[in-house]
Amino acid sequence: LAFALKHPGRLLQVVHRAGRGAAGMRTLSALAAAMSPDDVRTALEYCREWNTNGKHCHAAQAMLSAMLLRHRPALLARVQV
Repeated sequence: LAFALKHPGRLLQVVHRAGRGAAGMRTLSALAAAMSPDDVRTALEYCREWNTNGKHCHAAQAMLSAMLLRHRPALLARVQV
């Protein structure tokens, strides 16, 4: 819901909570799998912002990892961030 409403702060909280352990990675993987190309672009923008803060870099890397595992390189290469 946080992603659909374009609330990066709320999504960050969700990723922080979900990013711990195998169950968290399954949750992030399911979220990444459901993303449209526009959602992928938005998520990459969020990850870029989160990754610049040491406090949030682990959440950014968890989200980025889920997206890299679920989307083909060709789709990711076409994304204009």
